[in-house]
Amino acid sequence: MSSFLSRRRVLATGAGAARVDLEVSDDGVGFDPAEVFARTPHGAGRGFGLPAARARLREYGGDLGVCGEPGRGTRIRATVSARPRPQPAAAPVPTATAG
Repeated sequence: MSSFLSRRRVLATGAGAARVDLEVSDDGVGFDPAEVFARTPHGAGRGFGLPAARARLREYGGDLGVCGEPGRGTRIRATVSARPRPQPAAAPVPTATAG
C-alpha cells in the first residue's frame, strides 16, 4: 500500500439554522498547523492557503480550525453562519430641486 493513500472522512452538518460546519479529516502524513499559521504572507509556502481561508470565514462570522501532527493525519473544520450577511444600507440618491 502506498504511503500516499489514507482514510478520509468528510462530514457536513447544520447546527440548527444558525451555522454550517464542514469537517474534513484524514490519517495521512499530517503537518504542524502552528508552523503554517506562523508564516508571513510573503514567506515560503505561504501556508497552503489556510490563513486566507480562515480570514475569509471570519469575515462571514465563521472560523477555521486545523488540528494535525506530522505522521498522524489532519483535521480541518470550517464553520460559517447560515444566515445571510447583513448588507450596508444604500445611500439615498440626491434629488434635484426646482429652483
